[in-house]
This record gives sequence, C-alpha cells and structure tokens, in this order.
Amino acid sequence: RRLHGLVLASCGNRRLRTIAEGLMAPIERLQIAFYPHRLAEAAEEHRRIVDRLRAGDGTGAMLAMRAHLEATQRGLMDLIVEQPGHAVVEILRPRYAAV
Repeated sequence: RRLHGLVLASCGNRRLRTIAEGLMAPIERLQIAFYPHRLAEAAEEHRRIVDRLRAGDGTGAMLAMRAHLEATQRGLMDLIVEQPGHAVVEILRPRYAAV
C-alpha cells in the first residue's frame, strides 16, 4: 500500500488518486480471499516498477506499471466471472462493466 500511496501522491492527478484509493482496499480483500497467489505476483510487479524508477528509466517504469495494472484488471475480470454473486464483486461490477 505504501508504494501505491507514493505513486498516487506523485502523479499529480487528484481525481485518479481518489478513485484508486477507493478501489485499493476492496481489490486487496478480493485478492486475499479468492486469489492469494496474486499477492506474490503483484509484489514482483511492484519490484519491477521500483527497479525501473531507481534506474531512472521512466519508459520502463511506465511499461512495468501498465503490465501491473493489466494483470490486476485481468484478475478482477476473472473474479467477476467466477464469483458472480459475491457482494464485493457486485460493488465493483459497474466500474468494470464497460471493460
């Protein structure tokens, strides 16, 4: 969560920060409940992002961030399909219905 907070604070986009902060806790709870393996994958994705930032590689950091977001989105879509009646899934469904 600390990494997410740092990235969001530095992005300069207040609306994105508000939206992302509102989604992080429910997404994390879903991953713990239904996809615990995803936490290890996300940690590795975070490491790649940080490595690129430390190397001063903005393009590489952007690509690593994009890969992380896409993997998170795929996991959420899988969850919506596999757990259709779950309360948290129902909360998230409208946000991802157009995806």
